[in-house]
Amino acid sequence: MEQTRYNRFDNIRFILIVCVVFGHFLEMIPGAMSLYLYRIIYSFHMPAFIFISGYFAKYNRKKILFTFLYTYLLFQTIYQLFERFVLNPQQPFRFQFTYPYWLLWYLMAMILYYLLIPIFDDRRVYIRVLFVVVSIFLSILAGFDWTIQYYLSLSKFITFLPYFLAGYYARRSSKIQKFLHYDLEFYLCKSLLMLGVVCISCLYLWKNTAIIPAMLHGSNNYQLEGYEPMIKLILLIIGFNWIIFFLLFPFLDKKIPFLTSIGQNTFSIFILHGFCIKLASKYKIFRFIPRKNILLAFVLSFVIVIVLGNPYVGKIFQRIGTGNWILERIKKVDKHF
Repeated sequence: MEQTRYNRFDNIRFILIVCVVFGHFLEMIPGAMSLYLYRIIYSFHMPAFIFISGYFAKYNRKKILFTFLYTYLLFQTIYQLFERFVLNPQQPFRFQFTYPYWLLWYLMAMILYYLLIPIFDDRRVYIRVLFVVVSIFLSILAGFDWTIQYYLSLSKFITFLPYFLAGYYARRSSKIQKFLHYDLEFYLCKSLLMLGVVCISCLYLWKNTAIIPAMLHGSNNYQLEGYEPMIKLILLIIGFNWIIFFLLFPFLDKKIPFLTSIGQNTFSIFILHGFCIKLASKYKIFRFIPRKNILLAFVLSFVIVIVLGNPYVGKIFQRIGTGNWILERIKKVDKHF
């Protein structure tokens, strides 16, 4: 039972990481279709990733220091050097670590989420519900603020907090686990119901052309982007709709060759694919008609996911890209003494 649950989340991770890479490519492709696909992808891919991160989260000081903080400091440095010497050698340059470089906001958010786990870890149901409700209010209120935005990724941290808490509590709730349990009598009904809800969400994003990409990033305030708190609440609901849909989707609990394996290495893909995206943007590779550009982006997304997500790259990344090598050294020293 435990293994089937892990298979499901690995398979979901594979789908999500393809969407992450594809979504970043879509930013370079003009046109109504690419914008619509972008709105759909950004309505669920990071909410679902944050939910899964919360689902498997446990307070662990070593993980905070050596998986998140170490990796953040390392790649914040590497990406800034990459920006200075490869992408924009003519631009003024200075090192800074308080404004995460582009996709590294996720690492900063994880550091903050994990540090707060001892506060969130309460077994009383009404306290858990209260935390989730308060996090939703904070997520909406964050859009009124002009000051935090990109600083330490605080705006994204607050915006996506409800998803992290929902994931964290979902694993620890017997009622939610029972709802997600495979029961043929009601399972297909629940899946079809959520499929209908997701289709309605897609229709809303198609019809509501006023929703621009910046509204989906969780970093900008309402006045700057010209939208209302109600839209942010609707986007929160859409994110949760997609998460429930993925959790109920049939067959994802099976071990699927290729998908499940790569789904176990999404961390390396997420951190490393940024170099590919930045180079593609610098050299303007999407020079065809919109449909061909979208097809090319989709194919490139799979290629990048396969290359960066294979077990060999995953092992190398875990060895060098995180602080695991430091932990191994510490263990060896401890054994020696």
